Amino acid sequence: EVNDDDRSNMSSNVESHRTIVAKQVTACSDTIMDEEVVAVWKLMLRVRFGLMLLVVLATAGFLITDFYLFSDVAMHNLELIDTTGIFRAHAMSCAFLTRTQMIAAHTGDIAEVAKAKTTIYDVMDKLRVSHLDNYEGRNSQQITQFYTKRDKKLHVPYGKKWIVQEGSYWELINDFTLRVENAAAATPE
Repeated sequence: EVNDDDRSNMSSNVESHRTIVAKQVTACSDTIMDEEVVAVWKLMLRVRFGLMLLVVLATAGFLITDFYLFSDVAMHNLELIDTTGIFRAHAMSCAFLTRTQMIAAHTGDIAEVAKAKTTIYDVMDKLRVSHLDNYEGRNSQQITQFYTKRDKKLHVPYGKKWIVQEGSYWELINDFTLRVENAAAATPE
């Protein structure tokens, strides 16, 4: 049997052993997995450096692209949209004004016919100017080819029938302006 004194000694031996182990673990805690902790810190630094490098390179790439490439392309496209937008508006106005003139002639409204005719001539002058500006302002091979390539079909009256001729965009728009002017010049009779 174990007496009380032995239990007391066993208990204090166990506690002192626990205390010794705790002190050793506390003393060595900085060196436990020390190499792994250093490796994890190095990996974290590499990841952060890589991420920072990626952000810097992406920013530099964006700035170079934005300032040098896109600004020229965007400004060129905006100029084209601006000039062709005005041209398109004039062309549509001519079509609608010719329709208005024909309806006024059909109803016998001579004053409206004269007003539409005057407006058509004014818009036609603006259409010619914008078409010429677009033609003279072409600054790329692609736009030049679009204006000069003879691949558009023109339906031209020839005697009592219509014939199909191939023409360029330049010729097509000039033909359109001529026909609108001829339609505007028609009298209500």
